[in-house]
Amino acid sequence: MEIIKRLRKSKGETQQMLADIVGVSLRSIQHYESSKVTIPKKKIAAIANHYGVSVSELFKDTSNNENTAINAEIEKLARECLENWDNLMKHPYFQTKIENLIVTRINKELEERLIKANQVK
Repeated sequence: MEIIKRLRKSKGETQQMLADIVGVSLRSIQHYESSKVTIPKKKIAAIANHYGVSVSELFKDTSNNENTAINAEIEKLARECLENWDNLMKHPYFQTKIENLIVTRINKELEERLIKANQVK
């Protein structure tokens, strides 16, 4: 969790210092900071208590950072798609998909009209 690293550095602590405070190994702190493991509840509580934050704040910060990164990627992809829309639509994959969508929509419309016509009779 990146927030643990930020909190630790803001207090001028080393990973070993935090490990000693929380009662875990240096390797555990390294894994906690890089999100390589699920942190046990008691250890999360100890870390939150040590830094004077709530457990939910630890998770909220991580979630927001991840969402921000994901949203930035989505926006980047969306911009690239819009900028290259004409070329994308000329690609055989999209041509086939578009044709299939058109055929499906026409078939659905015809089916609905047939049902209505049969109901009128």
